[in-house]
Amino acid sequence: MHDVRVRKALNLAIDRDGLVELLGGTALAAKGMVAPSSPWFGKPTFDIKYDPDQAKKLLAEAGYGPNKPLELLVAISTAGSGQMQPLPMNDFIQQSLEAVNVKVKFQVLEWEALRHRRMEGALNPDNKGVDAINNSWGYTDPDNGLINTSWSNMRPPQGYNWGGFSDPVTDQLAQKAKTTFDPEAQDKVLAQLHSRIVDQAMWVWIVHDLNPRALAPKVKGYVEAQSWFQDLTPVYVE
Repeated sequence: MHDVRVRKALNLAIDRDGLVELLGGTALAAKGMVAPSSPWFGKPTFDIKYDPDQAKKLLAEAGYGPNKPLELLVAISTAGSGQMQPLPMNDFIQQSLEAVNVKVKFQVLEWEALRHRRMEGALNPDNKGVDAINNSWGYTDPDNGLINTSWSNMRPPQGYNWGGFSDPVTDQLAQKAKTTFDPEAQDKVLAQLHSRIVDQAMWVWIVHDLNPRALAPKVKGYVEAQSWFQDLTPVYVE
């Protein structure tokens, strides 16, 4: 996972459109940590898409193939928090990766146990042998969404850089974002930061939850937010 070719291959191996179909259209195929409509998206050069042939090529360059499959242990949970349908989704991802000679085994945990493992970091003895964790994530603010996940000095317990991702360019941009206080200027730095972490394939990004909700006909005034935090003050019942 220290090899960027492997990380890019994993991103290219996922059939996100197929997964969106499985989810009944309630998700958006991910192109990075944030959606392309976000002012923080930037202009990454690595296009996250479904390209299994290129995934196989990159894995072959990194030394993996049919005779030497890449084997990964991924910690997941059965349910919890803002996750959509974690078990069917993880099964789908497992099958996508199997098709490019990546064998994934799951370490299945209860949600709070997975959160605890996330806050411990990859180097904690509890996570020995675990190559990755898969859980829902949000980007409500720059710290949570971009800075605390990518800055090398934000490894747990300081932040959310679970795997200890470390890249000098990312560190410079993260520090610059923290010390840039004009909102428009900060957005530009965050766009550069996001572009960099996508080009480095820091994570394997899957889909964005479109946050569907069902309301009774009598409920009025509800305005959908693309966030886990919802303003209920304008809501009323006829």
